[in-house]
Amino acid sequence: MDNIIFSLGRFGEGALGDEFHALRNCILDLLNKNYITKDVVIYCSKDRSFLYENIFTHIFYDEDFSIETVKLKCLEQFGKEFIIINNDFCINPLVSWGIYGDGDYKNVLNKNICITRKNILNYDRINYFNSKNHSNEFKKLVTNISYLKVLPKFNDETFIVYHHRFKNTGEWDQKKYDLDIILKNQNNHNLVIFSQCDLDYLNCNQKIYFTKNLKEYASFIHSKNCLAVISVWSGGGQLASYCSSANTKLIMYFDKCQEECLKKELLYKWINSENAFDFAEFTDVKRFFIKKCNLEKYLKHI
Repeated sequence: MDNIIFSLGRFGEGALGDEFHALRNCILDLLNKNYITKDVVIYCSKDRSFLYENIFTHIFYDEDFSIETVKLKCLEQFGKEFIIINNDFCINPLVSWGIYGDGDYKNVLNKNICITRKNILNYDRINYFNSKNHSNEFKKLVTNISYLKVLPKFNDETFIVYHHRFKNTGEWDQKKYDLDIILKNQNNHNLVIFSQCDLDYLNCNQKIYFTKNLKEYASFIHSKNCLAVISVWSGGGQLASYCSSANTKLIMYFDKCQEECLKKELLYKWINSENAFDFAEFTDVKRFFIKKCNLEKYLKHI
């Protein structure tokens, strides 16, 4: 079908990890299995359009159109009625934990759970996308991301990338103390910092580049000159498992409220469970999962 508008705007209340690991992969699975064509319409935020623009022909931004007006725009532009599929097409992971796991992530690790709701495409998906046994065709779609051809800085130099998570919610937001640990242990490396926090003042240092731009951040991660990506466990850090080269180390550290994930008897199950979507891995990046208190030790060995 090519008369579909996929509305991605509020899935997971805008959480990058939920969109990237769950809804985006469902849409790409639909395309790979010929339920849809590349001519469906993707309706998303501008800063995430680079995740789709190499794959789909028609992309509209929610900053420019409401979902009602984009449907009228498509009718006018393409001369046919479009059907809107919004974010309840795929069940948000947090909701699925409540349905199948009594509100607890670890209770869905060994279950077969349906992650799609009834839909006009008659598409059913059992479990999220954390299997390492995907077809080559699907892997190519998942990793087909539009990167910058030229980086804003450090094109011919090596660097490390730090995701300073900041959503102003208090939920594992990173503090100035965490940023200072990274700056202190820079070890003379060039440093790229991605955050929604206002850190523009750092750009006065010639060895630091600060950005709020998601495409820039992904492009730095994708560069062969990226030595390491450092992030608290969240969507911004998980992006490295889709974008990185084999030269790169991904150091994912866990805040205290997340540290249950590091229990040895659980971590192996989580990494290998199809339902642990936020441990998905589509590149050869070398991944290290550590406690936050061990971060400085790992930084010394980059």
